[in-house]
Amino acid sequence: MLVSRWAQETLLKYARREFGLDGLSENLLEPVDPAEPVVNPQWWLLDRLLNRARTQRARRSGRQALADCKARHATPHHIAVGTRRRRSATKS
Repeated sequence: MLVSRWAQETLLKYARREFGLDGLSENLLEPVDPAEPVVNPQWWLLDRLLNRARTQRARRSGRQALADCKARHATPHHIAVGTRRRRSATKS
């Protein structure tokens, strides 16, 4: 038990010396640059939701356009050709 305490004390001593561990616990304030842009978290959330909705709408309209295109151009001949297996692929 004394060995583990000795190891902890040694580690803390090293951290104080190398990393300024004591300075981390102080409440130091840094001045904020007024020219730095700050994003409003509510605006960021709403913008994210809006982009997600736009993406979903674009995907849905793309699927609908593809379905419409297939419906316009699909004839019994196209359906039969598309589902028929090639003879060269079935032969061994």
